[in-house]
Amino acid sequence: MSAASLVGAWELVALYRESAEGRTHQPFGDRPVGLIMYTADGSMSAVLMRRDRTSVPDEAGESGSPGQTTAPSEEFTAYCGTYRLDPARGAVVHHVEVSHDPEMVGNDLVRYFEIDGDTLHITTDPAVAMGEDWVTHVIWRARR
Repeated sequence: MSAASLVGAWELVALYRESAEGRTHQPFGDRPVGLIMYTADGSMSAVLMRRDRTSVPDEAGESGSPGQTTAPSEEFTAYCGTYRLDPARGAVVHHVEVSHDPEMVGNDLVRYFEIDGDTLHITTDPAVAMGEDWVTHVIWRARR
């Protein structure tokens, strides 16, 4: 495990959550798009979204303008900051400096990872959602 193996740009292939009971959920749909980048100097940036994001209807019930979408956390995630490796845990820790979600700013996000060829598989610690524990899996492919 080395920082050099992470350095570069990675394109999002899949994102899904798996419950302790074996159920799966794709919060960004079956064809999400995104990019995560790691630099040699320890900076990182991640942007992930639902490919077919929807518009928020206005008060009259008409479709919103192209710039209006549903709640960002439901169909879009973006943050950047610094990263460091935690070899003892097999993890990369993202320190969030800027985010679409103000509550993420200043937090450290522990992401367990494995690299197999040009594929980066990131998982999270279990988190409670919908009344049960879920682990998020994010699959990336090296951008060449």
